[in-house]
Amino acid sequence: MPKSLRQIYLRFGPSTLLSCPFCHQDDTTSYILYHIPTNTVFPHLFHILTIGLATSETVSGYEAATWRQNALLCALLLATVDIFLTATYAPIISTSIIAPAGTFWIAGSIRYLTLLAFDAVLAFLIYTSTTGRFYLFPTLSTTASLDPELNRRRTEDLLTQTNLSLQMTSTNLRAYSIARNAVVRNPSLKGVDDEYWRTVVAVEGETLDGDVFEDEEVQAAVARAYGSGGINVDTVRREAEGFVRHATRGLDGR
Repeated sequence: MPKSLRQIYLRFGPSTLLSCPFCHQDDTTSYILYHIPTNTVFPHLFHILTIGLATSETVSGYEAATWRQNALLCALLLATVDIFLTATYAPIISTSIIAPAGTFWIAGSIRYLTLLAFDAVLAFLIYTSTTGRFYLFPTLSTTASLDPELNRRRTEDLLTQTNLSLQMTSTNLRAYSIARNAVVRNPSLKGVDDEYWRTVVAVEGETLDGDVFEDEEVQAAVARAYGSGGINVDTVRREAEGFVRHATRGLDGR
């Protein structure tokens, strides 16, 4: 194999050497033009597309989107360096070298390992800046105070979650009201419900009526907690009943 073809083989690999329809062994530029788009540019374009998708606000939120510009610039710089080295570096061919290095295979391995390391570092930076771990970035409160947009978005997220919780609670209360109305309006179900509560009152009524509150040890403990000499069980019961009536008003359909 001529020295020039041997160098092209080590530099661009067997596929470029055999498949290029317009290349000539005396014109290295033709091999570069055929080799770089598929073997060098395409992996970096896919990498940049993946970073753009991973740092988009729709997919990852506002915190990750703040890294979007810097991450894309670094990825473009990495692609530029790779293209430059692929286009300019040529392995040394000498009769004294028994097995010269195949830069095509070495560059392929280093390229993907570098992209992997780049993505790992980017993911780590996004994670630490968002969660405040490892003390590499300011705390979340400090970051929010320095970035009004971040503070506004977090407040909106908190309000959205709170609103969702309130809606779920309201739905559960409506379901309870519907079930309660069905029980009250159905004579057989109403009878079962009344019988259940009569049984509860018969079994636990005495304890619920005041045995626990009127126990001397209980009163002494409550008195120590409130700093008074005793408690009025009737007052506590009336306040509790009033609170329950106010909280459950309208749930029984009346």
